[in-house]
Amino acid sequence: MSWDYLIVGAGLSGTTCARLLAERGKRCLVVDKRRHIGGNCYDEMDEHGILTHVYGPHHFRTNHKTVVDFLSRFTAWIMSEHKAVSLVNGKLYYFPISLLTFEQFLGRSATKEEMIEYFDQVRVAYDSPKNSEELILSQVGQKFYDLFYKEYIEKMWDRPASYLDPSVCGRIPVYFERDDRYSQHQFQAVPKNGYTEMFQKMLDHRKINYLVNCDFHQKHFEYKHLIYTGMIDHYYGHCY
Repeated sequence: MSWDYLIVGAGLSGTTCARLLAERGKRCLVVDKRRHIGGNCYDEMDEHGILTHVYGPHHFRTNHKTVVDFLSRFTAWIMSEHKAVSLVNGKLYYFPISLLTFEQFLGRSATKEEMIEYFDQVRVAYDSPKNSEELILSQVGQKFYDLFYKEYIEKMWDRPASYLDPSVCGRIPVYFERDDRYSQHQFQAVPKNGYTEMFQKMLDHRKINYLVNCDFHQKHFEYKHLIYTGMIDHYYGHCY
């Protein structure tokens, strides 16, 4: 059988592509080498009946109404704002760094202008940061880098920030406001009955078939177009 589109990977990107193409009359086959759909957002009930994010917690957020309207066709939502703290020298600090964090650091109240002036003085000048360490230093300077980023990054990635592309830590914002939320996106939520149910409904279309436990590199399929959402190095067999 020949497909209009073979889509490799049944995560957010793959299932979204499949649904949009199917609604335009295209026959799509989605394959995933894992035992399930949903990619890293996959969730399931544990032995206690608690819905668990198997690959770590995923909090959905966006500023785009079009995205919310599309996904709302397949799920209801539980509105949720993600907040985090960082344990530094035995004390809990708001994170990401914000005016609240800066006030904790000083041990007194401060203004937005004072925070901006402080970081203007301590940040390290890089015309074009080559890695995540240089990027963070260019934003908050050495002291805040050592307190909030250095050890966490080495624990998280098993390597120093100097080995990571600037885009890796560039996702972590710095707020010059009293805001204890991890992000300031207008829409923040989690699917009411979980991500997996949302993905199942997205793939429930007469023009879509999907296979799990299926390695694209070990199978042969007839198709007109390929959408590959896996790791690009894996696609090329790590030859580069």
